[in-house]
Amino acid sequence: MAPKPQSSDPTALCVPTPKSALVRAGLHLKNERLMSCSQFVPRPGFGQKGRRIVLNTNHFAVDFNAKKVIYRYQVSIECLPQAFRLSAAAGDERRRFRKLSDNLCRKIFAKAVDENKSYGKLFYNSMPVFDGSKAMFSCGPLAGISCDGKPTRIVVEVPDDQSVDSQFAFNIKYTGNTISLNGLRLYFDKKTNAIPFEHIQALNIVLRQGLIGSKISIGQSLFNPSPDNRINIGGGKQLAFGIYQSLRPCVGGAQLVVDRACTAFWANGSIEDFVKSLFPYKECESMMKYKWNDFERKRVERELKGLLIQVSHLRFHKKYKIHGITRESAQDLHFLWTKRGRRGEKISEGSVSVAEYFKQEYHELKAPHWPCVIVRSGQRPTYYPLEVCRLANDQHVNRKLPPQQTAEMIRMCASTLPKERFEIIQKAAKDIALNDNCRKYLNEFSLKLSTQPIGLSARVLEAPVLAERNGKHCIPRDGKWRIGQFFNSVDVKQWIVVNLTNLEDHQITNFIETLKKYGQQIGMNINDPVCRVKMTYQRGFLKEKLFDRAEEKYGFVDLFIFLGIESDECYYEIKKCGDIDIGLTTQCVRKHNVLRMNQSLATNILLKINTKMGGENLCLATLPPILANRRVVVIGADVAHPSPSDKLCASVAAVVGNIDANCIKHYATVKVQHRYREEIINELDVLVNEILREYQRQNGELPQEVVFYRDGVSEGQFMYVMDFEIRKIKLAFQSLAVGYNPKLTFIVVQKRHHTRFIPDDERDGVGRGKNVPPGTIVDNVVVHPTDFDFYLCSHEAIQGTARPSYYYVLYDENRFGADQLHELTYYLCHTYARCTRSVSIPSCVYYAHLAAHRARGHINGSTGDSDSGSSGGSPNLRLSRRVVPNFDNLSQKINVRNDRKSSMYFC
Repeated sequence: MAPKPQSSDPTALCVPTPKSALVRAGLHLKNERLMSCSQFVPRPGFGQKGRRIVLNTNHFAVDFNAKKVIYRYQVSIECLPQAFRLSAAAGDERRRFRKLSDNLCRKIFAKAVDENKSYGKLFYNSMPVFDGSKAMFSCGPLAGISCDGKPTRIVVEVPDDQSVDSQFAFNIKYTGNTISLNGLRLYFDKKTNAIPFEHIQALNIVLRQGLIGSKISIGQSLFNPSPDNRINIGGGKQLAFGIYQSLRPCVGGAQLVVDRACTAFWANGSIEDFVKSLFPYKECESMMKYKWNDFERKRVERELKGLLIQVSHLRFHKKYKIHGITRESAQDLHFLWTKRGRRGEKISEGSVSVAEYFKQEYHELKAPHWPCVIVRSGQRPTYYPLEVCRLANDQHVNRKLPPQQTAEMIRMCASTLPKERFEIIQKAAKDIALNDNCRKYLNEFSLKLSTQPIGLSARVLEAPVLAERNGKHCIPRDGKWRIGQFFNSVDVKQWIVVNLTNLEDHQITNFIETLKKYGQQIGMNINDPVCRVKMTYQRGFLKEKLFDRAEEKYGFVDLFIFLGIESDECYYEIKKCGDIDIGLTTQCVRKHNVLRMNQSLATNILLKINTKMGGENLCLATLPPILANRRVVVIGADVAHPSPSDKLCASVAAVVGNIDANCIKHYATVKVQHRYREEIINELDVLVNEILREYQRQNGELPQEVVFYRDGVSEGQFMYVMDFEIRKIKLAFQSLAVGYNPKLTFIVVQKRHHTRFIPDDERDGVGRGKNVPPGTIVDNVVVHPTDFDFYLCSHEAIQGTARPSYYYVLYDENRFGADQLHELTYYLCHTYARCTRSVSIPSCVYYAHLAAHRARGHINGSTGDSDSGSSGGSPNLRLSRRVVPNFDNLSQKINVRNDRKSSMYFC
């Protein structure tokens, strides 16, 4: 009997409102689903300021049939071990579950559908779609599925190259849930505020189903399995381009976002080729001939551990996971071998080396001096010589790339000009809409995808006028300006130059004279250094051998400039000594910058020095209305996470806020997070309290309003932030004074999204790539149907396609108008101290990002671990059980001296 829909009322399909996500201790969150009804700030209207500009987007309209009803089924897949084969009856207790890859699950689903689509079978006259995990959707009820909740089992045979098992049970159970697309229509018509999460999820899967069988799925992006179009970026890795797609509910209706995606894969091929890509040519030659030393072995093991390999000496192509590399070579590694004849009879038994075993059973090894890889086979380890191993195809690099490879990847990804990128995007949209396999699913679920990108009318805001010394002004053009003289400069009287490399005296002299010359031009008087020091960096000796001795001889020193910084370890220790141990200004310059010292480099260095020594490089000549005649603190917050390979497991939260009326001078506070990769800021009340107290100390009064920009939060985390962080900020207010409750506006800033814009008329574009001009604001058509959000491209893209920042207002007691908040945000992008350009996000958010990473540098400066992670949203807010080790110890290591917190030491 076919199941019937539970309800046609769209509001009945809403996810229930969650309970509070806070544990009593206030440290982590329960695993609750998000609220289905928007509780954020409604849009106060559309902005009007700025000149009009017509843009094209990478959004494509999706039409749907509101009368359509989609049935949802729950899927579980069991591996049926080779030791016994189960009958088709469900419920056998001997069945075995193990984690299967999404790719294998999709193959099992495809086989189950293909074998059961004939007349009278389960999938006759139906084309279901599958998410690769647990959810399956069909356009009508499946007649063979019981509506009493009992699963229906289909047994299929699918080869699994990571196991000897090849038979699987595909179990399907009706959830009692139907999805009426009329609920989506009512949402767009603003007749219900129920956010249609399930509708969007189901349609997203439909739109991907036609292509996913021939592609590699990574997140919401699809990549071709063929390595032909991949680009080597070094270290045995390749850059691959693919297509990102995601359905979003917007003001203009359901829209599919299509974008170019890129990621790194491990290069296919032999382990020998892989090793050659890791080491210089001469070192590789030595490794081919002689036994590896411990450094070489560890380097290769660090790269290969966790990857899948296939072996060339066996007939079957099973994949094995590398667990390590042996210390011994194949000729030195022995194991107990019982040799048997063709009938299984015992011929001999004894200890034999891996090299000798291969010589007798397969072939003689070419490199018996190489170590072996360790793989698991049941309870016992198995060894394979490296030379018979090759990396399995299409393995995604899911770890942090080294700096050189990251830079190469960014360069390649950003080399695509906007016009070329949008041509690729439109071609991909046509593939989704017109591909024969895709059209089958689109027709089945009554969807129509437009092949023309959505156009819209945007606005370009006027850039703020910037004030310099003596009442002079400069006006940014296309997001950049030439600086005359600093608004408030600081003289450098006593300073020391430290040469950490083999720089010649005349090169150092040229650096000093160039710095003094251009410092004079922009208003900084720089004396000759009191001392030039040449030293070789030794870990742990900087404070004793340099800083303490300098203090004894010269007293207070304004500035230390270190030339020839070549390692992260050295940089981290210098900053730890300056920020935490002693409390002084340090500036590091790499050797190649010393050698090519010019006006541009000198200006960039002086921008940082002047800021860290208490100066102000520029000032807003006219404050935006939100800041004028009011005491306002604008705060930025971010969390820097460790990379997956980082042994420290410490995420660091940073909160930075202005302590002056012009939002130029900032105060920074940092804290170690309690749990691994935790995005919610645990001690936000303590951090905010410290900033507001410093504001009060500097200005004599507490602020009347607080504007809070929060970076690194994904859409799925908005309610958790509402429930926890805003409450923590309110607790900070209450702790300052009885009845103190300034008005709060809380805005999430996102950079990791895929919406892009391009001018419809190329003449409206700026720069070589003809990108959208700085100040472009979009708050219609492609934004949220009801909530207060907007896109702002506040900077000029130096290369590639400009990525606008996305702002989402979660909470607003100030009741700001759209134009007010747009203008404030854009103005704040011009107050960043480290360059003479507008930046992509408000300066306080950028500073929080810098402060968080500086704190992780302080930890690394104390431990010697130079592996730093990325900033941004945690992949999963359902918090890991991994607790930060030595929490109190790490907290002490990032405890910046009080006299440095207001000096913007992180610049």
